[in-house]
Amino acid sequence: LGINGIRAVFGEIYPDPVRVVVAGPTVDEILADPKNEEWMKYSIELCGGTHIESSGAAERFAVVNEEALAAGVRRITAVTGDAANQAFDEAEKVRQLLDEVSKVQGSKFKEELVNFRKYF
Repeated sequence: LGINGIRAVFGEIYPDPVRVVVAGPTVDEILADPKNEEWMKYSIELCGGTHIESSGAAERFAVVNEEALAAGVRRITAVTGDAANQAFDEAEKVRQLLDEVSKVQGSKFKEELVNFRKYF
């Protein structure tokens, strides 16, 4: 694209055409002057993700994974709708199990903790 400061994730496969996401100026402003040094001050990134018209269309939103891709680069994986509902239900089960384990005293605690870890 020839935009000064644009970032892409190494190894990521982007669709054609690719969407450009900007925190700061508008994409139209950047495309009108792509070599402007000012753009180095902003986050301008290629995006290969799924897009919706508004955040309300996603209904519920749950982050199910987070990982490092490179120094200073993180990736989250999230689900929406029914999959998000399932993720929240599963998280509630884990919270309840952890609550039960935290109430155990003495020598039973280690056994309960081992059983809790088996859940995963």
